[in-house]
Amino acid sequence: MQRPPGVVVIAVLYWLSAFTLLLMGTIMAVGFTAFGAVAQGIMSMFAGFGVIGGIVLLGFGAVMAFIGYSLFQLQEWARVTTIVLVAIGFAAAVFGFFSFGGGARISSLFRMAIDAVIIWYLAQPPVSNAFRRS
Repeated sequence: MQRPPGVVVIAVLYWLSAFTLLLMGTIMAVGFTAFGAVAQGIMSMFAGFGVIGGIVLLGFGAVMAFIGYSLFQLQEWARVTTIVLVAIGFAAAVFGFFSFGGGARISSLFRMAIDAVIIWYLAQPPVSNAFRRS
């Protein structure tokens, strides 16, 4: 069974997100570790929070990479997980649209449009059948 082209695009987007999260997590963990080595008193505690944040980002990056790989392998659970995560992102964009003004509204509209297209695409019968057949 050939992969639908949109699924490949979504998987690549997941991998790009994973790369960004892994890069930022590494920078945070290493940077705040170095900062903690030279900091004194309460500032060293804040450095510890930065290291923990970096480790959390590394974990999220690993999960995103795994979901992207599973989408690429046409695993049904990855399709459902993607729909759920994108729906959460859509809800957050709706909240952002009504909470902020100016450029944030334009960004929220853009995000809502992309999320709606992804959910619509993954719900299409030929796409969902491709996941069930593999």
